[in-house]
Amino acid sequence: MISPDAAREGGRPALLARLATAAAALPSADAIFDDESLWNSLGIVGDWRGERYRDAVYFIKAEGLGLIRIGISRREDFRLVQHQSSSPVALTLLGHVPGSLQVERLFHDAFAPIRARSSWYHSLPILRRTIHRVTVL
Repeated sequence: MISPDAAREGGRPALLARLATAAAALPSADAIFDDESLWNSLGIVGDWRGERYRDAVYFIKAEGLGLIRIGISRREDFRLVQHQSSSPVALTLLGHVPGSLQVERLFHDAFAPIRARSSWYHSLPILRRTIHRVTVL
């Protein structure tokens, strides 16, 4: 995990170097999230886009902060409103995937090296590409 205070520990260049090192340690998003047997084992089968599942793992971007939140909710649109009410910056729902706590944990574990704090992650290209590939808005 990269500390939110990392920018103060050597400045922005040091933070960017730490993020680049963390990103290099991440496995390929293709290898993790394009594995159909993985989705089947989690109870998400076939082409789920357009279907409504009980819970969804959502991805919310904090505009201008370079951070993305990974969370779970039955109503991701309502969750965005809840987060927005306490956020000093605009938030945008990037998308969601059907899921459970198990699916949310999969995302948290996969991107742990770029975790900023709690459920917020640094918005690196590999995370953004993964979100783009697996989510629906």
